[in-house]
This record gives sequence, structure tokens and C-alpha cells, in this order.
Amino acid sequence: MPPSSSRISRRRSVRHPVSWVVDVQCGDNFLYAAVSNVSELGLFISMPVPLSEGTLMNLSFQPPGHEVFAVRAVVRWVNTASSGAANPGVGVALLGLDAATKERLKDLIRAVAYAEEDDLS
Repeated sequence: MPPSSSRISRRRSVRHPVSWVVDVQCGDNFLYAAVSNVSELGLFISMPVPLSEGTLMNLSFQPPGHEVFAVRAVVRWVNTASSGAANPGVGVALLGLDAATKERLKDLIRAVAYAEEDDLS
């Protein structure tokens, strides 16, 4: 199921498509997944069997040309294959980012957005 129009309208920041490997840790469980899009406030993580809404996790990902990001996140919404979603996975909100990590993420978003604009021209 695609994101609802009300959910899209509530977003406070633009999401940008990416393709990054992400390590997900939930308690004693470790999963390998992919970040499909990114914004200053969150990520969409593609995974065949999504985690439940409210799940807390530690994420580690390294976009090409950048240092590793190690962040805490919570699942805010879920796309499941059984509901007909073409892209099963979870939308996560990033939690408790310190000022330096926020700034690094903003720099990363600007770089991704700039690359998107170059692809369009």
C-alpha cells in the first residue's frame, strides 16, 4: 500500500531516493536491509518482513563517500507485502541526534538533493 496522502501531507521534510545498506539491531536481533529514501527526520528501510510500529532500533549505515552514521530510530509506519505494498519496509524516525550528527545528516541530504538535480538536467 502506498503512503497515504495524509501521511505525505504531514511530512515536514522532503525524502530523497537512495540505495544504501543498513545494519539494523533490535534487541538481540541483527538484520541487514537497505535504506530506500532519506530525509532530515527519517528513513525508509526496505525489508521483506517489516518490523512492527513502535519498534526501537539501532541503525548503522555508511553512504558512499561519507563516514558511518550510527543512530537510534523508531518504526513510525509499516508497508507489508501482504497489504499489497510494492515496497515492503518501514518508515523510521531518527531519535536523539546530537548537533554534530544532525549537521552531518543535513550535509548528506544536501549532497543527495544536489545529485538528484544533476540527474534531472
